[in-house]
Amino acid sequence: MGSKQLRQAYLEAPLMVDVEYMLQYERAHRQTDGLSVIERRAECHARALECVTPTINAGELLIGQKTRFTRGAIPYCNYAASYIIRELSNLKSEEAQDMVTEVGSGGGISIGQKLIREGKYKLFGKKFLLPVSDIESLRACADYFSTRCMQCAGNRLWKNSPEMVDYIEKGWQAVLFTAAHDPAPEGRCVLDFESVLGRGLNAMIAEMEALIAAHQPAVIADTDKVYFWRAGIRALRGVLTWVGNYAAEARRQAAAPGVSEADRARLLDIAERCGRVPALPATNFRDAMQSFWFCYLAGQMEGAHLGYSPGRFDYYMYPYYRKDRDAGTITDYEVLELLEVLRVKMTMIEYVASFSWEGLGSGNLFQNMVLGGVDEEGKPTDNELSCLLLQAAINCHTTQPTLSVWYDPQLSDRFLMKAIECVKTGIGFPAWFNLKVYIQHELETSPGLPLATIRKYASMGGCTEPTVGGHSYGIVQPGFINHVKLFELALYGGKDPRTGLQFTATPVPLTYDELVSCYEKHLGEAIAMWQRYWNYVMAAHRQTCPLVFCSCLTRDCIKRGKSLDDAGAVVNGTPTTLSTGMVNVANSLAAVRRLLIEKVCTMDQLREALLADWTGHDDLKQRCAAAPKWGNNLDEVDNIFCGMYDVYCRLVRRGTNFLGKPYDPSMLAITTHAPFGRACFATPDGRVSGETLCDGVTSPQPGTDVSGPYAVLLSASKVDHTRIRGGLHNMKFHPSALRGVQGSRKLLDMIRTYFQSNAFQIQFNVVDSRMLRDAQAHPEQYRDLIVRVAGFSAFFVELAKPIQEEVILRTEHNLDSLSPVEGADEPAPMPAPKDIVVPDTQLPSLDAVSGVVFNIEDHTVQDGPGARTTVFLKGCPLRCKWCCNPEGQSFDVEEMAPAESAVIKAPSVMGKKTTVAELVKYVNERSGFFRSSGGGVTLSGGEPLAQPAFVRAAVRALKARGISVGIETSGCYAFEPVADIFPLLDFVYYDVKAPTDEVHRQWTGCSSKLVLENLPKLAAAVGRDRVIVSLPLIPGVNDNEQEMEKIAAVILESGVTMARVLPYHSLGSGKYERLHRTYPMPADARLRTDALPTVLRVLEQHKIRCWQE
Repeated sequence: MGSKQLRQAYLEAPLMVDVEYMLQYERAHRQTDGLSVIERRAECHARALECVTPTINAGELLIGQKTRFTRGAIPYCNYAASYIIRELSNLKSEEAQDMVTEVGSGGGISIGQKLIREGKYKLFGKKFLLPVSDIESLRACADYFSTRCMQCAGNRLWKNSPEMVDYIEKGWQAVLFTAAHDPAPEGRCVLDFESVLGRGLNAMIAEMEALIAAHQPAVIADTDKVYFWRAGIRALRGVLTWVGNYAAEARRQAAAPGVSEADRARLLDIAERCGRVPALPATNFRDAMQSFWFCYLAGQMEGAHLGYSPGRFDYYMYPYYRKDRDAGTITDYEVLELLEVLRVKMTMIEYVASFSWEGLGSGNLFQNMVLGGVDEEGKPTDNELSCLLLQAAINCHTTQPTLSVWYDPQLSDRFLMKAIECVKTGIGFPAWFNLKVYIQHELETSPGLPLATIRKYASMGGCTEPTVGGHSYGIVQPGFINHVKLFELALYGGKDPRTGLQFTATPVPLTYDELVSCYEKHLGEAIAMWQRYWNYVMAAHRQTCPLVFCSCLTRDCIKRGKSLDDAGAVVNGTPTTLSTGMVNVANSLAAVRRLLIEKVCTMDQLREALLADWTGHDDLKQRCAAAPKWGNNLDEVDNIFCGMYDVYCRLVRRGTNFLGKPYDPSMLAITTHAPFGRACFATPDGRVSGETLCDGVTSPQPGTDVSGPYAVLLSASKVDHTRIRGGLHNMKFHPSALRGVQGSRKLLDMIRTYFQSNAFQIQFNVVDSRMLRDAQAHPEQYRDLIVRVAGFSAFFVELAKPIQEEVILRTEHNLDSLSPVEGADEPAPMPAPKDIVVPDTQLPSLDAVSGVVFNIEDHTVQDGPGARTTVFLKGCPLRCKWCCNPEGQSFDVEEMAPAESAVIKAPSVMGKKTTVAELVKYVNERSGFFRSSGGGVTLSGGEPLAQPAFVRAAVRALKARGISVGIETSGCYAFEPVADIFPLLDFVYYDVKAPTDEVHRQWTGCSSKLVLENLPKLAAAVGRDRVIVSLPLIPGVNDNEQEMEKIAAVILESGVTMARVLPYHSLGSGKYERLHRTYPMPADARLRTDALPTVLRVLEQHKIRCWQE
């Protein structure tokens, strides 16, 4: 079965619970009482593997799957049994978080809902199907483990402390914490697949046998090493027997009657390969793929993993790829097919847990494959296989494995541009990670670990958590802490306003400082309790579910004779403490401080408004919503966030983990921000009760980042990410914003500049929000639509509604509904910016010159070369009927009603008096984004040259600082008063709408005389190769061949050789209503289908280089 057929089978499959492995595990467990804990664990896992059904699908190239089903999950009763008993008994009692958790209803979930009606299945966890025939056997298994599972053992430990019991259980009821993580506590780890491929399991077995033979125990505890080595041998031999079963099944199918010769040869080849790997070292790429997959699956099946990942797959697999390609024994097409199959195989793995954790994870296992990076010496390691892995993701859209890029400035342009191409598909990956930041974190967290080791094995274990692959304990954690709930406890004297539960009493704060102090006290207590609770739980893990196979594939467990739970790994400082919602708290604190300083209300009045969910307090809500928000490069709120971040990191590192190392701080969301938000009342950041919180670490609350993408990144770059293990930053772009090679370059340049700071991660949704709305209404039409959620991507139709909404509401940068015409040129390359020295004597006092600006946009992609900031100046002599910026026409300051989707429901003031000094300060903060991309500032409008004094001073000041400057102009201005500006400009976009004066007057309100006279004079002053004619293509105005011929003649006479065509759209029509005006264009105005090709043809016939934007 090829990748396309396998993927289609996946899309059409329901989610199934497969009890086979667990029943075999239970049977072995009943028979092995008396063995040491670790040997019993190995025996149970090995016997279960040896007894499960080896499933080989028709035509498969890569064999092995976790369950018998296309989408199957194992119910690990040995980890937690209570939720299984509750499901099977139809008990109404729920975990507290179940009441604020939702799951999706589309895709495979809806397929399962239809099958339920047949009466053959029971719904399990609100989205899985359990065959009716398996109900009683699973119930008996869960009953057996109810007193023997990890969760039960943990409860017996931590529930001995009444103080802890009271706090933790209240925390669950109030949703201060996520629900108990016992059903899936492990993962976020990467095994040593490099050694497996290079040595084979037989060599590891032989090594442990030799260690046993040579062992001389000095103390009683040394005998534990023998237990571990014996357990390791049993676990590895169990894997080899399991693989042998697949070989036998392949031979059985090959011998079946009616099998084609091609299938028989394929099956016998599989059987032969299974006889070699993973027992022996891999010698070619196909062997290496199969060896990796068997060992990956064996580790995946051993534990209830989330975030278990393949690591640096392109690095350790490359030698096998290169050898076969050099020998001519495999083609890139064949490699690509194997990689696509691997993608589907990894997506087929499901996990089942308590309902609350099902909702939190959205069914994703967070398997992360990281590409790029460097070797021991710091040299880049991207290669042909890296690009093929990206191409596989482009070809075969699946949610697993998510891809990540370890960014280093030395990585090849080919690889980085291929990664951007993958991002632009809209599947939400690769995510981008700043390698230098992680290396610094690991050097500080793991003193003594060689830099070369970190470089070579830097991996991503799970969503966004970096780890030293093959050397580290998993990045395990108890779940998440809800910062907003802690804020509520601080605000209300330690009482949760939703449930009435009283936590540690603190004074009801009357001042900002008192509020901050109470918040920090509750934060410290929550962290300490959560860490203490988790240490007990993981002690129970050691007693019940230690990972044996995974330990054998982690350095130095075999050498030390210790499992992962006994700190056998090289790196043991990876357990983390996670939290969500800090941005909301920072925004809330900024609002509180502003309200109190301005004496808008008292703290008591604010509490009253929040408890009323703003009812009767609309004015106060708007004041809160209008307060400074994170993501706008405002120190007033950014400094609050950074201060909270510092406190959080210090408090987390005070605690010691169960392996004797300090806990590592981390922040993330997966989808906790939805249930956490539902459990919280209204907050001073303007949230209403139950509203979803902010995702990630540094992502702004949707709709509050109103200053453009650079401002968002400037806020985020103030955070020192070397202090935490992980981090996440979401951005969302409309597909048109990244159109073509130019769009790709600008996105890559933005990432490069951002990573010059101590920023760690960035990821993108490239999607049209209107399409997502349509997918909500018609999920059956969007079965395979994938979006980025948090540290993972998911099928949109399988997401819970609150998470769908949160993704839709994220700020969408650079909206443009246009699509390029096939065959149209890319924008022409611009000459390098002019190297002009502006003497200080020519610079006026920057505070003395001001203009009226109505908008500033960052990262504009159609306003000149490189990444640019566009400054829109108010006032224009024209009144173009199609104008998409009507707020820029009048020279007067105006009010514009809020858009329906606006967070702040108050009129916007269009026009602000701005000094050149203020503009220069704003631009200087963003200059890094310009310099890395060859970008700069574009002055637009309105008509910028209608404010000549401001433009003259701004151009001189910016050029004096080495910043590229261009202008967009209508050409309708008096030339002589501004003639001295043009020689300084690096480029000009010059509008030519209609040469015919009558037509121009009819549609713009002005004559075309100045426009036609100024073009040749401007071209001579600026440089003809630096002027591009902008040609708005408007129905009924110039969308005909006759007018286009006249325009071509005007361009040629001026000496200009380039033109960009801007097809008509009505995206600005909604602004007219908000300005209490009527949109002048007819409602049915549309370009003819042949208009754009005709224009391009006419211009090209006259040797004018042209393209569409």
